[in-house]
Amino acid sequence: SDLIERRRPDGRKPAQLRPPTIEFGPIKRADGSCRFSLGCSTVIVAIYGPQSENILSKQLLDRARVDVTARARTGMPGPAQRALELVVAQHC
Repeated sequence: SDLIERRRPDGRKPAQLRPPTIEFGPIKRADGSCRFSLGCSTVIVAIYGPQSENILSKQLLDRARVDVTARARTGMPGPAQRALELVVAQHC
């Protein structure tokens, strides 16, 4: 069919993803970190720990705590980044 024969401007087939890139250890001060890129989107993840919780009532001895920070590549973080942080944190 015509749809199968078509190619995107960069040569990929319609259902073909861009190749991902993964870099381990981009943040030297973290206990572990990774940068994952797919096309123009990039995510950087860092692991710090273990750390003591400053407020004893927030301690979860049988679970890990996940803090999510979303930052745009440029500009100041706004409501969209805060909403993204909440959505990601709720699914961890």
